[in-house]
Amino acid sequence: MANAIYQIKTANGALALEVVNTALQLGAVTGADNQKWEMTGEKNGQVSFINLESKTAIDVAMMGTENGTPVHVWQVLDDAMTQKWMVKGEKIVSAFAADKVLDAGMFPSEGSTLQLWDDVDGDSQKWELVDVTPAPKKAPAKKAPAKKAPAKKAETTKAAAAKKEEAPKAAAAAKKEAAPKAAAAKKAEAPKAAAAKKEEAPKAAAAAKKEEAPKAAAAAKKEAAPKAAAKKTTKTTK
Repeated sequence: MANAIYQIKTANGALALEVVNTALQLGAVTGADNQKWEMTGEKNGQVSFINLESKTAIDVAMMGTENGTPVHVWQVLDDAMTQKWMVKGEKIVSAFAADKVLDAGMFPSEGSTLQLWDDVDGDSQKWELVDVTPAPKKAPAKKAPAKKAPAKKAETTKAAAAKKEEAPKAAAAAKKEAAPKAAAAKKAEAPKAAAAKKEEAPKAAAAAKKEEAPKAAAAAKKEAAPKAAAKKTTKTTK
């Protein structure tokens, strides 16, 4: 699939095409950007492979067509046939030298370079393209508008007004209800108060009499003293 990003691995999956400095070679799979290739410009089944890190393309060196022609990376050249390839099953076929395929040599290992060679269906000519295109970022879900809280202020004002309106009625009703009870209570207490007053009257009179007796005796004695003295004087003179 064009305009996607791939790792290009050997058939056994142990090694991957990478760019180190300016060299195209095989290396242990790391998943780094220097091992990622953007497949671009599909036209008539032909594509280019551009390294994600170096921004250079897989290219047939010196426009060679012979077995053993080096395959390297070069600056991207629009419509250059030496940078066009066709993916056919497990093979990557040169569009410039149509009977040649991308080959990793007799014994592929870390650091092995690439070349063109006749298609002999060898393991060193088989490749696995692994799509590593990042998943598109999902747009954040739109938040539903927040529900408006009910207008508590208006309700509070209404409640206060209703309470204010009901207060006099409640007070009047309470006063009206309490009046008969108060009258009944007062009426019930009246006989008790009269009885208590009647019971206390003799006690109060006796206490007052007892308290006044010494005072009356003293006053009488004081009043009688001069008379007695005068009588005694008269008797002596005779």
